[in-house]
This record gives sequence, C-alpha cells and structure tokens, in this order.
Amino acid sequence: YALPLANSNVPYSPLTPRWANCFIGFIWEVLGVNLFCTAYLQVFSSPRLAKRVGDKGLLLLFVAAVLALAVDLLQCGTHDGIGWACGPDYAVMSAMTFFLYYTFRWRQEFFWVYNLSAGSAWMFYGFAAWRKDGDLSAYVALAGALISSSSLALLVLLYLKVRMDATARIGRDMQLYNRVWAGVSATSEGPTPPLSTLTALSTLCNGVNAELRTQFRTAARKGAWVWMPATRTEVGRYSLRTWGKVRQSTTDIDQLFAQAVVVNEAFQRLVWDLVYDLDEGDIHGRTDSMQLARARAFQGAEMIPGPIKRPDRAIQKIVRSYLRDAALVTDLVRCTVVLETLAQVQAFVESLMAVSLIGVSGSEESASSGSTKMFRLHRLKNRFDRGYDSRRSGGYRDLSLNVEVGWVVQNGSPKFIPLDSWNRRVSETHICEIQVHLRSVYDIKQSGSHDRYIAWRNLLAE
Repeated sequence: YALPLANSNVPYSPLTPRWANCFIGFIWEVLGVNLFCTAYLQVFSSPRLAKRVGDKGLLLLFVAAVLALAVDLLQCGTHDGIGWACGPDYAVMSAMTFFLYYTFRWRQEFFWVYNLSAGSAWMFYGFAAWRKDGDLSAYVALAGALISSSSLALLVLLYLKVRMDATARIGRDMQLYNRVWAGVSATSEGPTPPLSTLTALSTLCNGVNAELRTQFRTAARKGAWVWMPATRTEVGRYSLRTWGKVRQSTTDIDQLFAQAVVVNEAFQRLVWDLVYDLDEGDIHGRTDSMQLARARAFQGAEMIPGPIKRPDRAIQKIVRSYLRDAALVTDLVRCTVVLETLAQVQAFVESLMAVSLIGVSGSEESASSGSTKMFRLHRLKNRFDRGYDSRRSGGYRDLSLNVEVGWVVQNGSPKFIPLDSWNRRVSETHICEIQVHLRSVYDIKQSGSHDRYIAWRNLLAE
C-alpha cells in the first residue's frame, strides 16, 4: 500500500499486522513436520509411536487454529487492508482441524475420506477467492482440489467394490440363514408362541442394556465428559471409544492371556454347571425339584468349551476395532451354549441373570435376594431381536454375553468366589464371553459358513 503524498492533508494511520497470520504459518509448519514424522515412524519404527505423534500433532494443529480465530476476533477492525477480511475463515478452519484430529484419534477408518473431502472443499474455496485477483495460487489450489476429489472418488469406488465382493462371498449363506430364521420364528414351540417368546426375550435384554447405559451415563457425568473424547480414552472402567463398553482390569495383553490360561478351564466348568445343573446347585440356591424342572427346560442343550482366542486374532481385533486398547478384548475366554428353541434361550438368560449383577456399579443391596451372585454382567448383545439387521453379521444370529468372574488360587487351581468377596479377598477378575446359539442356525455355521464369514470379515477389516 502506498504512503500518502508529502503535501497530503489526509491523516495517516499505520496498518496493524494481522497476528493471526503468525498462527496460520505455524499451522502449516506443524502439519508438514507432523506428516513427515508420522510417515517415517510408521514405516521405519513403531506404528503405535506414529499414532501418538500424529495424534499430538493434530491436536496442536487444532489449538493453533483456535488461537488464530481468537486473535482474529480480537483484532477484527484494526487491521484494515491486511490479509483476509474479517469473516468465517478461521472458524471454518478451526472446525476442519478439529474433525481432522477427531477422525485420526477415534475413527481412523474415516480419516482419509474426511481429509480428502475437507481438503478438496478448502482448495476449491481458495481457487474461487484467489482467481478474482488473478493470483497464480488460484490455479495451484484448483489442481490440488482436482487431485484430492479424484482420489476421494477412487477411494469410495474401491470401498464399494470391496463391499460387493465381500457380500458376494456370503450371499448364499445369508439367504439360508434368513430362511432358517424365518422358519424358527414362525414355528410353534409348545404353549408359548415364538412371537411372544421373541418379544419377552427382547424386553428382558433391552432392560439389561438400559441399566448398563444408565450406569455409563452416570459415571460419565461425574467428570467434564463433554471434553473427554478429545483428551481421554476411558472414564472409570468404561471405554469412551466404544461408548460405554466395560474394559478389562488391565491393559497388558500378556497379563490378559496369562489370566485366560489360568481361568479358562474353570470357567468352562462353571458354565457347564449352569447349563446342566451338575455339581454346583448351591451356586443357584435352588431345590432339587426346581433343578429337575430346569433340566427338563434345557433338554437337548449342549455346552461347547471354546479355545482361548488366538493371539494373532486378538491383536487383529485390537487394531481393527479397538484402536489398540487391549483392555477392550473381552472374549479371550469364551464358550458356546447351543439350545433348541427360543424359549430355552430366554430361560438361559434368566438363569444367568439370577446369579449375576448388572454392570460395574450394581450392588448386592440392589439385586434380588435368594441367589449367590457369581458374575457381573457387562454386555448383552441380542441378535435374535426382530429389529436387528442381520446383514451386519453376515446373516448370522446369536446372543452373546460378557460376564466378569473373580477368583483366588488355592492349591494351584483357581476357585471362583462370590461378588461380595471380591473386595475382601485378594482376587483377580477377568471378563469372559458366553455365546448362545440356536441349534438350527448353529448347524449352518458349522457346515462351512463360518469360514466364508471370516473371509467376509477380513475383506471389511472388522
């Protein structure tokens, strides 16, 4: 800008530098250095360290954008003619950098989609703004926008193609599952119609899940939970990454596998006793006549002990689904219960709830009396619900429960102890999984469908 002439009577006020530009320059420097360091660590060092460096760099990027916005608002009107006009530019940049940080930290599967989308929009905006001034930068921005948008389109097309290929692998299995499920849910099961059983089972499971959600929200409200997703990964035992899933008592994957080796066989026996009423009648607090009636209700039931989850699959799940939080793996120890009818599924869930407390904060005082509590029920996923979209699981339906057990080691073997003794005695705890299947659906799974499901799951990186 030219200075006034020497003989001019127009008062002259020096222009104020736009301090927000300092933060903007810092933003681009941080972004460049951060991308280089993250790529280097990813290839030549530790992917976990690369994630941490990228995470902190993008958080710093967001903070710098917010500071630029704050300084610009304070200076607005005092820097006439310098830089951009006061407007929404820095507010938009702050929002974009926040979502860039959020997707990198929490939803990495969407990171590049968002990154390319936001970058394309921002460069198209720059092209429109700079073209009016005949600036060469406008055409550089246009080239970048076209490259980004083309890359985004290619990424979306590749994703759709992979989904189509994955679905084609299990298409026949999904049709068979749906046909069998339609027959099961329409076949009479004695005095109780299947529709009534399904409704009762869904009501039971929804009540448990409502109590679990209430406990999570109560725990989250104790802190400034609105800011937690940007700064923390858990609150108490709850994971913020999965919106309330209860985590294991340790994040050390080696310790988790050591616990699994100790408790696996004893847990299988405990669930066996729950299904067959063999030697642990005192756990349930029931009379012989009640046990006999219950044995008849479970006629044809089968309990199948499961092996400890393989380390490669556990690590795969930690990376794909749990953003490298090993404490979220709650199925290292698992078993399968195969039942003949939906009425038996409902009876099994009721039987398990009779010896369980719901959630982390459930107490003996709030539970119904008459049974010794051996489990904490932390999760119940009901894929038998009529509202469940079976396409999410390749057509397959079952019911899975996460239960936590506590034990002490006596004479070299684990001995499970009731919940009211967990705090009074030196004990360890571990969350295990019980999978409840219907016989007709389970038989299809065993006929080779599960191998095709694994291929489908791997294609979708789940």
